This record gives sequence, C-alpha cells and structure tokens, in this order.
Amino acid sequence: MTGLGFTVDPTGRWLVWAAAGMLYAIAAMDIFLRPRLRADAAGVTVRSLSGQRTFPWLALEARLRRIQRFGRSVTTLELDHDDTLIIFGRRELGADPEEVLRQLSDLRPASR
Repeated sequence: MTGLGFTVDPTGRWLVWAAAGMLYAIAAMDIFLRPRLRADAAGVTVRSLSGQRTFPWLALEARLRRIQRFGRSVTTLELDHDDTLIIFGRRELGADPEEVLRQLSDLRPASR
C-alpha cells in the first residue's frame, strides 16, 4: 500500500498512506502483544497495550458465544471477571476459541 501511494493523486496519496500506517500498526500490535492469553495453575494472564493483568481462577468465568455476522457464524471466547469482560476472537487467540476453552478447562483447578 505504501508503494501504491506514489501512483495516485495527492489527496488519494494521503489516504492510502494513512491506511498503510494503520495496517503497519495492527501488524506491530500482533507481533508485540503475542501471546495475548496465558494460563497456568494460578489463573489467566491477559496482555494488552496497557499492560498485563492476571485473573485468578476462582472469580473467572469463561464461556463461548456464537453470533451471526455477515452471513456466517463467528465464535468468540468471553472471559468474565467481576466487572471486566474480555472478548477474544480467533485472530487474537491464534487458535479456535472452542479448543482454547477446552484447554482452559483442563488447566482450571478441580476445586471449583
């Protein structure tokens, strides 16, 4: 897209370069924020631009939500902790949300 910016008129050039800059920013976030979700015996750690937060298993509820979007079914993983709701899609997780929920269920201590 950056190269395409040189082939359009001056107004279009700025629009194309702005779109290219946004794509670079999204790619940088994907590179630097991986992994977004990490789980161990203590709980689940979520990374974001503002830092990382760890949620203990006892107060964490994980569930799947399926919605229709643009004519197809989209599955997301929802993590609910008190007043915090975090939603992950396939792109953020890098895997199928159903498989991630199964793995989280396996890691969760049996005392719950």
